[in-house]
Amino acid sequence: MNVDCHWIEENLERLAFEDDRLAQGHLAVCAHCREQIESLRAIDPMVKQVFEYDLAIARSPKRRRSPVLIGAFGTAIAAALLLIVAQVRQPASTPGTPAPPAMTSKIPAPEPATSPKIQNPGAVTGRAKPEATVPDRPSSVPREARQADRQAPEFLVTDLAGYSRTLNDYRGYVLIFGVWDSKDPQTAANLERVYKSVSANTKIRVLGISEDREVKPANTTFPSAVNQGSQLLGGKAGDIVVVDANGTIAFRGSLRDESSRLLRSVQSALTALGIQK
Repeated sequence: MNVDCHWIEENLERLAFEDDRLAQGHLAVCAHCREQIESLRAIDPMVKQVFEYDLAIARSPKRRRSPVLIGAFGTAIAAALLLIVAQVRQPASTPGTPAPPAMTSKIPAPEPATSPKIQNPGAVTGRAKPEATVPDRPSSVPREARQADRQAPEFLVTDLAGYSRTLNDYRGYVLIFGVWDSKDPQTAANLERVYKSVSANTKIRVLGISEDREVKPANTTFPSAVNQGSQLLGGKAGDIVVVDANGTIAFRGSLRDESSRLLRSVQSALTALGIQK
């Protein structure tokens, strides 16, 4: 029979109270196994003390036993026994393996509760900035589906700085927005002409909107934004819409119209709103 640390571990309780000649040879050369058996043998006197204490109390009829004290003493002894057994039952450390950390009765104090930190304090009082989008990447929602979705917001776009814009941001101004189409360069060119014709008027805001994040054509300077799945007040690719200071549509036309005629139509709509060139 091969007597090793594993065999000693399986027969530890028996070896603590009786000698076994098979184990003597291994115990003579293995300090770890000897320490385990000696620790178990040290438990026996503690148990004996408990029994002697209970017996002494039982033989003293004049003394009234306190169940609280007896229970507390018994609990303390039981806890000490469990602690010793748990330490003894820890597996032996093999060469090259660090010993497990010693048991401790200290319980780490909980960290004090702290208020969550606000990463961007300006976002509390200012405009919420949406997640950054990847330039020149088409939207995952088909254009036809976005236009047909009547549950979508009426007007919600994101400017080039990444901020959301709604009609409330243009209250008090006349908003002219055009939905330019990258497949039709005339739509962006006509919107640029409209922008240059009214850009000096501080009561007017012009916005070029694309259904997907696309690069504006060269030689265009109008402010740009990307539709975020909104209805754009019914505007489609190639449309131009004039919205008054109260958010009501005052004119709807086409960026595919002849440029001079388009400019006259927009100016007529502005004049009707009391906006002079």
